[in-house]
Amino acid sequence: MRAFVTTLLSQTPLGNWAKLVPLAPSLYRQHIWSKGWNAYNGLYTSYEDAKKACTSDHRTGWNNTDTAQMLVGENVPKRSCAAPGTLPVFVPQTSAFAVMLWLNKTLKAGDRIVDFGGAGGISYWQYRDYFELPEGVVWTVVDMPEIIARGRASAEKAGAASLTFEFDLKAIDSCDVLISTGCLQYVPPDIFTDFCSLAKLAHTVIVNKMPLTDRADYWTVQNLMTASVPYWIPNQKSFMSRVGGAAFELRDAWNVYELTVDIPFAPAHRVPRMSGFVMQKASKS
Repeated sequence: MRAFVTTLLSQTPLGNWAKLVPLAPSLYRQHIWSKGWNAYNGLYTSYEDAKKACTSDHRTGWNNTDTAQMLVGENVPKRSCAAPGTLPVFVPQTSAFAVMLWLNKTLKAGDRIVDFGGAGGISYWQYRDYFELPEGVVWTVVDMPEIIARGRASAEKAGAASLTFEFDLKAIDSCDVLISTGCLQYVPPDIFTDFCSLAKLAHTVIVNKMPLTDRADYWTVQNLMTASVPYWIPNQKSFMSRVGGAAFELRDAWNVYELTVDIPFAPAHRVPRMSGFVMQKASKS
């Protein structure tokens, strides 16, 4: 029933009318959004406004034990095709294969990968299920302290010497390949600026599972059940320009059909699919 109501309010003209009904938005928030994993609510013009709208009965942000345990679990079923020596990971979403294939095509011996928002090294373990890392590659995951504590413990348990962790993006002083898969929509503007600065050091930037729009930037609030978080939907042209700039050229792009953003009472702001892309330093020829 909750899914049916959410669909009506976020994908049909009924949502435009219903937001004018007294108490309708507050009733939705109380009885549907508050009980919905990955549910969205509200439209805001800034990160700070969305942050203020996060409910008082939820923690705000990713840095808490429950969210860390959700992202870096200990009892995830192991895939039957996983390579010996890899940790158990979720079966990759379809778009993850585009990331893995581009990494395999791009990585060179001695490269440093910076995996921003990589949780416990999800992309690392998925990659290891299909490919060998070139010699000397260091894969550094940057994430929240509660999350990387669990990821570091798993990496040590598996003897994954090439997988390292850091929680301060500004502490990264070298980067050859920069990736982010489903993280940048959650960061405050200053952290995104730091990400774009780090991208200038890389020869390849890969972004996946990013909600983009032709509209001006806007924010909503997402319910993770363990916390609520501001959620950014940036303008596509501006976002890609800030990530790459004139030094990069777009090499590939794909649609992520398995992920959408449905915001009740705002059907015109629905994101019917997310996006992924690869940028590389332009050749000097």
